[in-house]
Amino acid sequence: MEFTQGKWKLEWVDLGEGLRGDYDPEDASDVPLLRADLYTNDPAYREELSMDGEWGIVSDTSYCTLMPVGTSKAILKKASDRLFNALGNHPGSPKRIMSAWTWTDPTTL
Repeated sequence: MEFTQGKWKLEWVDLGEGLRGDYDPEDASDVPLLRADLYTNDPAYREELSMDGEWGIVSDTSYCTLMPVGTSKAILKKASDRLFNALGNHPGSPKRIMSAWTWTDPTTL
């Protein structure tokens, strides 16, 4: 699932990650988590272009989040908007902003 705002695009993906690395379904305390990858169409920030030639991943901005697999689209949209607002309101390193944002979970929105 992905959301876009201005020059930013956030893609949510399930790569089989959990609280302590790979998700372990045998561990009742583990939770399958989503990874978020940040893309931009701004040449100043992007590392390389994607297949569509418009978007490029922002260097060092692929993070496992605290959003469980199966989180509703509405919650993921709220979380994405929170990141987009932080990126727009705080000039500087997208990596630093996204690193702090990854601690967002459904209960903090």
